[in-house]
Amino acid sequence: GVLFVTNGFDFEIEDEEGLPMLLNKQSSIGGRIGVKSFETVEIGVSYSKIFDHEFSRSLYGTDIQFDFNNITLKGEYIAHTVNLLLYKSNGFYFQGKYNFKQFFLVARYDQFSTDSLERRENTQGSLGAGWMIHNGFEIRYENRLLLHKNENTSFLQLVVGF
Repeated sequence: GVLFVTNGFDFEIEDEEGLPMLLNKQSSIGGRIGVKSFETVEIGVSYSKIFDHEFSRSLYGTDIQFDFNNITLKGEYIAHTVNLLLYKSNGFYFQGKYNFKQFFLVARYDQFSTDSLERRENTQGSLGAGWMIHNGFEIRYENRLLLHKNENTSFLQLVVGF
């Protein structure tokens, strides 16, 4: 099991007319429970509650992960709701990771759709690398391309677990 708390991030969604709305997240709390069957397969469920000034969002997920030697393959289905806007989306991602002892490379593909009449598709791909400084403590760089908008974004993350 995993529990987490984050300080949030800025996120943009589109309203009913297709206009962008910037949501400033204040914090998030959630967790994941996984069951590892055999040595290579793990199945899990997760939940996250994200709070900001005006909206409360919920994310529900279910995932499966395969570990084989230095390769990790993961897929997850996620349902997302924003309570006051009656905004809902759902989608999935696939991620592959290759470990070189303390360093790793990661690639990911995401596809999400809104539950509206227009059913807007949001797709993105990302490539990244990371350094596992210590077990549960890593630095990760990721370059993300929003395929439906052809926009690039880069992230530098410090990930700490215990």
